[in-house]
Amino acid sequence: MSGQIVSRDDGRWRPPSNLREGLATVVALALVFGFIQIAAPFVQKAEFIAKEIRDYAVGIGFALFVPVYRIVNQGLQAAQGGSGLVRPDLSPWFVTGVTTAAVLFAWNQFVGFVSGAAIAAAIRRVGEGADLSQVDIGAAVTLGATFIVIPLCAAASILAGVLLNRTTRSGVIFALILASIAYLGLSVFTAWIIQPESLGAALREAMQEQQALAFVAALAFIAIVVFLFGGIGVIISRIRRERSIGRLSNAARRLEPSERDAVTQDVLDRLQKSA
Repeated sequence: MSGQIVSRDDGRWRPPSNLREGLATVVALALVFGFIQIAAPFVQKAEFIAKEIRDYAVGIGFALFVPVYRIVNQGLQAAQGGSGLVRPDLSPWFVTGVTTAAVLFAWNQFVGFVSGAAIAAAIRRVGEGADLSQVDIGAAVTLGATFIVIPLCAAASILAGVLLNRTTRSGVIFALILASIAYLGLSVFTAWIIQPESLGAALREAMQEQQALAFVAALAFIAIVVFLFGGIGVIISRIRRERSIGRLSNAARRLEPSERDAVTQDVLDRLQKSA
């Protein structure tokens, strides 16, 4: 096999995108947003599930961004008449940033959905035979799920930061910033789809009471958690010098299983010789 398989990271910034990858990202986002808008009314009609839990269920759909982007990107590549990728490279920062935001948001929505269902079931079980009419079960479920989601989001963000540093072609810090902003955007979009009246009322109340900054800070709190703990993951990955791991794994995915086994055996032989 001739040619350089994995490009060398010389530390210099270079344009990390091309037209195909940018178009694939936009198309994938549009498809996922469209799916969420179509699916949200059906989920909201499932009245046998508590309303707060249904809100979390809608956001899980953003996990579809990863496979949808891959399919769209491969389709555009085939439409261009490409015969395959000769020199595998890592993904551009805007792809990994949006992907990280979508996966983390879907993960947090899944955790919120499961924990909310468990808390609601526990409240109803404990309250059997008691008058729960004066209890705001929705607020209790939301508060309890929040205390579960935030620490698990922090832990997942550290792992996401490690993977972000491994899989981003260049401009990792831009990817991390984009992930945080995109996460905030997904949160606002989901709230607008599910509860447009509540979101508008909360915004108007904040503006009237001159607490707009506090409102934005509360809304962006989880995105700040993503940025801070994701940054810890990036630092950990950089200290361990894991940039080459992402390039090796990305190139290995394009090999046949037998070729991957041969490469693995070669690496093991090198380790044995150096031991």
